[in-house]
Amino acid sequence: MSTMQRNIEVRAVETAVRERNPNELKFGIGTTPPIGQKSGELADLAPDQPLTEAIAAVCQTWGFTDPSIFALRFNEPPHHYVTESSRKKINGKIVQMYYSPEYVSKELIKKLKSSTALDIGQGLKELAEKTSDPTLDDVFVSLDGLNSLIELIEKETRLTDQEIQYALQALLDLMLLSNKTSWDSSVRPSLISK
Repeated sequence: MSTMQRNIEVRAVETAVRERNPNELKFGIGTTPPIGQKSGELADLAPDQPLTEAIAAVCQTWGFTDPSIFALRFNEPPHHYVTESSRKKINGKIVQMYYSPEYVSKELIKKLKSSTALDIGQGLKELAEKTSDPTLDDVFVSLDGLNSLIELIEKETRLTDQEIQYALQALLDLMLLSNKTSWDSSVRPSLISK
């Protein structure tokens, strides 16, 4: 947090909103099952305040000790992460507190590199479900997740047809949606021959 930290007002959802400042973002924050069931909170965020300040304030209210592992996601499908460039879209909406793209990417990479078929299969399924989000894709690629996925596809001989389908769907999404990769630089001849 910066030394010029401003107070982020966090109120229980039951609290009535009395004052309207048209320049502030006003939004609700809820949770999803992986995070736990917490009561919703209302947050006011000035235009020059980063989303991380709202996340830190809510984490403090909820008793979460490490706000760096959390981020906000849109409540409506496809549940993409809220970024500084998309933050205006949350005004008047309820968003979800969820694990950050960094945290999710590290967990997925750990599963892809696991020695157990169950972890690998679960990791591929989760990856295929989550790679429609360009924010997650960029982080996953920057953490060398794309190379982990390609190596798994090239070397793993025990993948089921369903797991291969998950792997190829995730690969396609990463290649199409990430700003940090391209077909020319990422797809090796050994992958194509596989």
